[in-house]
Amino acid sequence: MLVPLLALAAAAQAPAASADLSGIWEGTVGALPVRACFAQRDYGTFGAYYYLSRLRLIALETEDGLRGGFREGAGGGAGPAPGGPRWRIERAAGGQLTARWTQGRRTLPVRLHRVARVAGEAGPCGSIVFHQPRLAGVRTVSARAAVDGVAYTRLALDHGGRFNVNVQSFALDGDGEAVRRLNATLGAPLNGNPPDWLDCIRGGLDHLPYEGEWEQNLTPTLISRRWLDVTEQSGGYCGGAHPDWGSIHRTFDLTTGREINLHDWLTAAAVKRERYDGSDEVFKTLQPAFRDFILRGWHPDPQQAECDEVIRMADFWNIGLTRDGLTFSPNLPHVVQACGEEFTVELDRLRPWLTADGAALLGALHAEPAGARARAAPSLPTVGFVVPGRRGGAVILPESAVQTDGNGNYVYILDPNGTVVRRDVAIGRVGRRGVVIGSGLTGDERVVLAASPFLNPGERVLPEPVRPGE
Repeated sequence: MLVPLLALAAAAQAPAASADLSGIWEGTVGALPVRACFAQRDYGTFGAYYYLSRLRLIALETEDGLRGGFREGAGGGAGPAPGGPRWRIERAAGGQLTARWTQGRRTLPVRLHRVARVAGEAGPCGSIVFHQPRLAGVRTVSARAAVDGVAYTRLALDHGGRFNVNVQSFALDGDGEAVRRLNATLGAPLNGNPPDWLDCIRGGLDHLPYEGEWEQNLTPTLISRRWLDVTEQSGGYCGGAHPDWGSIHRTFDLTTGREINLHDWLTAAAVKRERYDGSDEVFKTLQPAFRDFILRGWHPDPQQAECDEVIRMADFWNIGLTRDGLTFSPNLPHVVQACGEEFTVELDRLRPWLTADGAALLGALHAEPAGARARAAPSLPTVGFVVPGRRGGAVILPESAVQTDGNGNYVYILDPNGTVVRRDVAIGRVGRRGVVIGSGLTGDERVVLAASPFLNPGERVLPEPVRPGE
């Protein structure tokens, strides 16, 4: 769940200890190793920390009326929970920090030493230095899938639940130069050192104690002999004034592995091309007459009457490729993104607006039988499960089985048909044996041991019993 900026800003207003807290710290809370950061801004002090055993960020907001006090915020930016844990700074001097962690009657000593001072706009909590240990073990996992009868490999970021990030893409089969070039482009959101998605995580921590959220999903919507059309959905909250989301089509030529611009298939009567202020970039917008042609017969939902003018006046449009023609969707600013629509125009209607090359290429695709590139379709994926039973009257699961999102904690269970079902759970204490489940399970269910980023409720899989640790 995204954090309302005004609420967070207000939470940072209360004064923290006047001691020099700024920097990156390491030490222990009780006996457990942690890494922490504190940033001191003109408007107040905030921080964050994570246990090195779990690597999930916990926010530290300054607490109103308590000098040197911080309240822990829940993951996902949900804010401090009533009765949640608190920190009270006792002393910070000479690169050493002592504090008390308390929740109810339970109290633990906090002992930290400063390991780095980080200057610059990002500050300590948004620095690579602070987050570097969290990147250890982050990997890309894969699964087979198919579209248009063509098998390919789905790719997904697997970070073990330590970040508010979901990044998925895919790779085509083959080892030719064009395929390698294409797969490098498709795999870019998952690669990099540091990866691009980490910029969003860090951006949320520039001025507030909550990390950003990012989602990016590249999905093939068409694979023909020559063309690949991809839907890319991306966005999140990266520390700006508001969250931002969007969906576009991207089209690639499989003979070269390069991305193409479908505006180039349309004539000057359909697309206006111009440069601004001596720029080498050519800006391509739809001509009013062509825009009216696309929207002919369209009327917005009466409850969204304001969308009529927004869409009819949009200059910049994204274009996607289908076997029947082209799809058009306006590029809209954040405040009116709810007005987004996609319009499909079939080949026969488009012909007067197509260049000779555009008409020939689109005609060839239209005439191509679906599945012309067909290869063997994938079988059902195998998913490992455990049946936890009860130990001393309690249901205990490995930490890897418990997932968390904005709606709380949950697990995936497998029904008798091998269908994935989400089950919300309440968790108790976390110990060496695993997570105690307070409610939601009887102990007789087949619980997915480690949910792949690809796994979704309603999906059928091949269940495989495993022992934790295998």
